[in-house]
Amino acid sequence: MIDYPAFVIPTATTWCVVPGCQRKMDDAERILHAVFGEDVLEPRIVVPHTDLCMYHHRLFPKLLQTIMSEWPLLTRSVLRTASREERERVQTSNVGDVGAMWNPMAAEAIAEIKDWTAYLVRTILRERPVPEGHSHGLTRDTETRLALAAIARHHAYWLSSYPTMGPSWYGDALELRQLMTRSLQVSPSRRITINARCNEIVEETDYGPIYCDGQLYGILRNEGPKPTQILCSLNPTHVITKPAAGWMELLP
Repeated sequence: MIDYPAFVIPTATTWCVVPGCQRKMDDAERILHAVFGEDVLEPRIVVPHTDLCMYHHRLFPKLLQTIMSEWPLLTRSVLRTASREERERVQTSNVGDVGAMWNPMAAEAIAEIKDWTAYLVRTILRERPVPEGHSHGLTRDTETRLALAAIARHHAYWLSSYPTMGPSWYGDALELRQLMTRSLQVSPSRRITINARCNEIVEETDYGPIYCDGQLYGILRNEGPKPTQILCSLNPTHVITKPAAGWMELLP
């Protein structure tokens, strides 16, 4: 426990806490399971002083590396130019950027991964001691993909071994990996630029609130010029409160 702050309570877990974690059956257990249908498996034993087994400790950096390697594909999937045929099928009503095809779910995944990675970086910089003359390989301004690479290489085992929080961070990585996969499978929607910015509060400071200020886009889902939904380009989960009846006045 010397690698963690004094306030961290040591763990005394015996079995890996990851849901569904089970060790492999030996031959005798396979026979019992086949004949009697009994559940003879137990979770894997944890690495001492942690909440995870070695299998899941090893899987955690691999999840980070997968997110890192597919990050360029995710960013490219956010926006693409529609084909000429797709543009001609839509009545644009003089809206110039109706040809843009946008994947809001990919934008949401990017926002979620950025926020989570920044949170891990802050935790490492604040709580992990390093030998004199060495570096975490991270700063608060490290770009998301580079931060994921540094975390996977230098800090993954420290994070997954962190008492109580290790399984939570493992679960976060798994969920973000699944969100990325789903985002890459979504068909993009046609979008148009809206003359407005997102006013969702993202942080409260001593000097007042910080607003998102992301560009707003109208989503066209019914082959017509009127948006059926308005979303924030930086984080599509932000709530846009303007009534639908007033959306047309925001068009260019």
